[in-house]
Amino acid sequence: MTGVSALVSTSLLLLCIQHGGAQLSPTDFLAAYEREAEATVYLRNEAAWVMSTNHTDENAAVYHNTSLELDSFMQRSNKQAMALLNNDSIELTPDERRQLTKIADIGTAAQTDKDKLERLTKVKTKMNKIYNLAEVCLGSSHSCLKLDPGLSQLMRKSRDCKVLSEAWQRWRDMSGRKIRKLFPEYVRLSNEAVKILGHADLGAYWRSHYDTPSFEEDVASLWEQVLPLYQHLHSYVRRKLREVYGPEIFPSTGHIPAHLLGNMWAQTWDNIGDLIKPFKHKQLLDTTEEMKRQGYTVKRMFETAEEFFSSLGFDNMTDIFWNKSMLVRPQGRAVECHASAWDLQRKDDFRIKMCTEINHEYLMVIHHEMGHIQYFMEYSKQPISYRRGANPGFHEAVGDTISKSVHTLAHLKSIGLIQSDDMQDNETDLNFLMQIALHNIAFLPFGYLIDQWRWSVFRGDTPPDRYNEDWWKLRCKLQGISPPVKRTEQDFDPGAKFHVAKSTPYVRYFVSFIIQFQFYKAACEAAGNTEPLYRCDFYNNKAAGDRIRSMLQLGSSKPWPDAMEQITGQRRMDARPLMEYFQPLLEFLKKENGDDFGWAEECPEDLPPCGDSAATLESRPWSQWFLVFIAVISYVRSDVQVCGLVIGNKASRSRSFGSKSISRYAVETLVNLMLFIGFTYAHLNQTKSRLSFQLVEYLKFLSKGTKLNPGKMEEDLYMDEAKKMIDGFIDMAFRRLETSMSDREKSFESLKQLHMSREHTIKKEDTYAVEDIEWLTIDEFTIEKGEQKIHEFIKTWQYENSWLYCVDFLSEEEHEFDKRYLYRVRWSIPTRRKPIPRATASVYFTYVVSKIRPKSNPVEVFYIFETNRLIHKPGQSRFREMWLKDIIESKVKLINRVTF
Repeated sequence: MTGVSALVSTSLLLLCIQHGGAQLSPTDFLAAYEREAEATVYLRNEAAWVMSTNHTDENAAVYHNTSLELDSFMQRSNKQAMALLNNDSIELTPDERRQLTKIADIGTAAQTDKDKLERLTKVKTKMNKIYNLAEVCLGSSHSCLKLDPGLSQLMRKSRDCKVLSEAWQRWRDMSGRKIRKLFPEYVRLSNEAVKILGHADLGAYWRSHYDTPSFEEDVASLWEQVLPLYQHLHSYVRRKLREVYGPEIFPSTGHIPAHLLGNMWAQTWDNIGDLIKPFKHKQLLDTTEEMKRQGYTVKRMFETAEEFFSSLGFDNMTDIFWNKSMLVRPQGRAVECHASAWDLQRKDDFRIKMCTEINHEYLMVIHHEMGHIQYFMEYSKQPISYRRGANPGFHEAVGDTISKSVHTLAHLKSIGLIQSDDMQDNETDLNFLMQIALHNIAFLPFGYLIDQWRWSVFRGDTPPDRYNEDWWKLRCKLQGISPPVKRTEQDFDPGAKFHVAKSTPYVRYFVSFIIQFQFYKAACEAAGNTEPLYRCDFYNNKAAGDRIRSMLQLGSSKPWPDAMEQITGQRRMDARPLMEYFQPLLEFLKKENGDDFGWAEECPEDLPPCGDSAATLESRPWSQWFLVFIAVISYVRSDVQVCGLVIGNKASRSRSFGSKSISRYAVETLVNLMLFIGFTYAHLNQTKSRLSFQLVEYLKFLSKGTKLNPGKMEEDLYMDEAKKMIDGFIDMAFRRLETSMSDREKSFESLKQLHMSREHTIKKEDTYAVEDIEWLTIDEFTIEKGEQKIHEFIKTWQYENSWLYCVDFLSEEEHEFDKRYLYRVRWSIPTRRKPIPRATASVYFTYVVSKIRPKSNPVEVFYIFETNRLIHKPGQSRFREMWLKDIIESKVKLINRVTF
């Protein structure tokens, strides 16, 4: 149906409604409304779908026009519904009155000024477009990234404080900042529109959907119920992150920097579960690797979810669902990747839109979104005015209720995605509950505060010149987090969240995260569960499915307390099932935290930067264990090499291990290693001469037990950097090895000699030009040409003629958005006495051939050296022959010391 024909059809309806000046009966009006509403709503929903899955100016214009057509239809229907409601001579049944009340509830479409209504639609469309098209370019070595999957993946996986901070800030620069100038107008026009319906403001209109005059007080009470659990979770996470990143980047007020929590908005924290889990030796419930091992595809993930619902007695997905859903990011067009379920209000037309990746998190999201689809399907036989959740939180809760059962050990084992039989004990349970809490409990204050802020804005309590200030007051007070960098009123951080840019109410998610535990407990009771609540799996249980379906089929035909009673037997929202679910974790957290929990209500004035000396996660655990490894090896062997630097003195070794004093040689090794790391750090930052000198000076003061001169420290720019660096290493190493102060004093002379002998070995080479070649384009790439280019590139390296190498193609890896080709270059130095070398050194090259970029773009190339995690890019790193020698020498030493 075209836009013009929809208008004609709408006009015919209105002529029919007027019926020569006489009103239609409620029954006739509702029947006519049903026919026209389905057609007009479908037209707008289809346009919205097309715009979300292919965001162009043309599609946005079509969506804009169909939205105006729907608004016009809703306005006219509103007038007729109100006329029927206000006509005392017409006796309405309770059901007719409820339907007419919902038809009259048209939100911002109530605006009768066409210019204002059109302007509001344009403002909302523009905010949405800014958000959807935003992308961030990070540094010189990163591509520009969309939010999904690029930035979301970076926030999920990176443990580099600086990179996370930069991504956090730039996303807000490219989204929220640009939306800020539109938001006051959106607030004004929205408020004006809903006042026509008798609501005080847009926030009051949103709250009216809960049919509860005390709704604000009710959600505040729910928050108070769960606050102790959140406080203890927050404090435990804060302590664990301090161990990882160092305490120096955490404000003194007890807040957690928002960029360290694994999510762009710090709304859920399960992406840092590997850092937080209480028992590191126990596995988390994560099916990612097993799905990949079994060759799962995106479609199979959706089929797995469908099969779960089928086992409860629900219907399968429709053919239209499989044919029209967007389950992966399409190539060559801008799309909105935020996962969502769609009811297009036409028979069997239900869809999901998401950019799925094959991992555990997305498997849970698929079950959640399919829960929405099942809700749509169950109430599809209701009149169109009842085709929605009993209240907005119900819809969100249904999918998560299912996800709780899916995310149990019992279920994942039953479908073959967990293979281990050794995962059911108290420690594994606590790891599991922590993982769930990092998602569900961590989310609660965020789900609560977004609409707390918007309600304040709509009421006028938060004016435009305090938008960002009041936003961060709430986040600091309720969530206990702080921004990584200073924020001003030039920023608009709320607008960096999809639901704010999209004008979508958010407290529904807070409600959902509470009542889903009520639904889950009810389903488990129906299934006859005897396990602790967090272990319940109601898969394959029709009784549990019938309990859930009986509520879903009501839609919004009854007030939500009736729907709640249908599934749970009670008529109020209650956090007690949630607290029951997490009770073992709360007891554990209280024991771990003691009295150390909570944070200041006010935002911190100091926002410590990441800093050059703060170890990133990638380097910190590795460097700690590397120091301990070197010290232990040094104790039993006399000449250890680290990157070609010989350290140690066999004569100085003592074996007083039993008396808890590590040998002088071990201490000397540690200090020498610290100096070597300091040299490397200084060279990379082009400050070798001053910083390395201050490293030595600071170590000297430490080893002799003397105090630093504060005045001298203030005079020297690099002393503070040196102090922080060595403090960190000494903290890590000596705390583990329990080294005595006297041993440190004895070791310093050899350290000083080492420094003097190495003073001229690290030099700046500002004038050295790193050579590169012209690499292949995506269209040109083949495996053979890739090998040829590696040979061509190696010719730019400088090395002795005695070296020989060979290039081998290893494998081709299929990824969602690219293919990756791995090659190995093996190096050796054959001699007359040993024509077959005892050891080789390998360099691994990877070509990344994008599936979505233009074919004329060059392929991405990077390479790494065996035993080293540093990634090199052609044209950016200078090859050093010493790297190959170090690899081979290390292998030879290992061979010599191992007895077969």
